[in-house]
Amino acid sequence: MPSLVPLAQIFAVRSATRTEADVQQNLGAFLTLAPLGLADNQVSKVEVPTGDGTRRRIDVEYGRLIVEVKEDLTVANAVAKAEPQLQGYLKVKRDATGDEYAGIVTDGVEWLLYTLASDELKQVQAFKMKRADADSVERLTNWLDGILLTGPKLRPTPDRIEEQLGANSPRFRLDRARLEALYNDRGNDAETTLKRELWARLLRMALGTNFEDDAALFLDHTLLVIEAEIIAHLVVGIDPSTLESDAVLAGAAFKSAGIIGVVEADFFDWPAKVDGGPAIIADLVRELGQFTWKDVEHDVLKHLYEAIISPETRKGLGEYYTADWLAKAIVDERVTDPLNQRVMDPAFMRKSGVSRDIAELQLVIAS
Repeated sequence: MPSLVPLAQIFAVRSATRTEADVQQNLGAFLTLAPLGLADNQVSKVEVPTGDGTRRRIDVEYGRLIVEVKEDLTVANAVAKAEPQLQGYLKVKRDATGDEYAGIVTDGVEWLLYTLASDELKQVQAFKMKRADADSVERLTNWLDGILLTGPKLRPTPDRIEEQLGANSPRFRLDRARLEALYNDRGNDAETTLKRELWARLLRMALGTNFEDDAALFLDHTLLVIEAEIIAHLVVGIDPSTLESDAVLAGAAFKSAGIIGVVEADFFDWPAKVDGGPAIIADLVRELGQFTWKDVEHDVLKHLYEAIISPETRKGLGEYYTADWLAKAIVDERVTDPLNQRVMDPAFMRKSGVSRDIAELQLVIAS
């Protein structure tokens, strides 16, 4: 992307002569020209009035992203002064549109990513432009694309799943923060409390002393299973955006087609039952819709699981996927008449909780 480098050399290099306006204008031009996939009428807008009766202006607005620009974030209190401004802008846009916006505070070198969590501003990730060259420009573009998810449709390769949806991706950090805020606000709901207790009881029975009832793990499992259930719809050509959130998580479309046991109501459908949860599910549908799931050529849920759940957690839970080559060798040797044979996988029979849900969904994606 050589044409973008001159812009980056202005906004991504601190100097005595560079002004905040320089950063703002060149950053706005960069967002418009970068291959981020928004329509022509969605070019970046600079100095956008908030429309709330005040004289406040948003530095840069691009799609569902608000950018608060400062000349130099290394100056004392620069970030502390920028955060309340960004918080106000995100609230105004959410109230006006009903959509959740991501927010960034930047001086072109340091990029701090935020979301609104229970109306409070929460930083979820940071990115730094180390140089203003083609490689750094590409890294920045990929990072921004991971936030916006508006670029061209992507094939869900293992690397892309980890890059766009894994625990270190900006999109995961935003979604996970929103889900945590929802749980903190609504987790005392009787049905949600019961579902977490049942989840913990089942894993305690399966794992014994290896299991610790941890809210963070429950939220990771919740996000993982919801994404897997949405993917199950997309793989077979069902558009989950046309369904109510509780219908998506209960597998209503599959049941109406006479397909039982694919997507079922479980421990992890609680966000569909509480205020604010359906909006999160709708955003996950939009985000996952950026991938061409019909083109999947591998065990996508295995890679999604491993991208979200850390190796340390998987080790503690004793949850491992059989290597693809080994599973294939066993099937090739033992499954000689697949249309007429019934086959039991003892490891599958031991699966519980999130592992069971993922395993059952794999049968759909593989078929």
